[in-house]
Amino acid sequence: MADLLKQAPDPTEAKAALQNAIDLANGVDARLLLAALMMRTEDYAGAAAIYRTLAEDDTGNEYTRYWLGLAQLGPGACEAARETLSSLLAERTDRGEAHLVSARAASMCRDAPDRARTEDRGLVAGGTR
Repeated sequence: MADLLKQAPDPTEAKAALQNAIDLANGVDARLLLAALMMRTEDYAGAAAIYRTLAEDDTGNEYTRYWLGLAQLGPGACEAARETLSSLLAERTDRGEAHLVSARAASMCRDAPDRARTEDRGLVAGGTR
């Protein structure tokens, strides 16, 4: 899936095609790929909705809960992101990447509990700072 995301110069058409595939088959892999494309196009609310549904369907799936936390950070839903990431870390303290994102979320949300500072959103969109 990661290779497909890197190769797609404009994921808008792929996003629409996947939505059609999900409407027909509603497979988990297709929903994960659609959520990843939504993250890439900064449709964080759409991605969060998919990750939330998948996390509720399979509460033991750490991957979807981790990405739900990232999607929640996109539009600045700091408290929700902190809660999601904290619950994940409470269950498994060896999740190094989740620790880093959780610490970054705490930093981003320190001064604005309900929205992330714009300059720090690069973390969610895949940028580096």
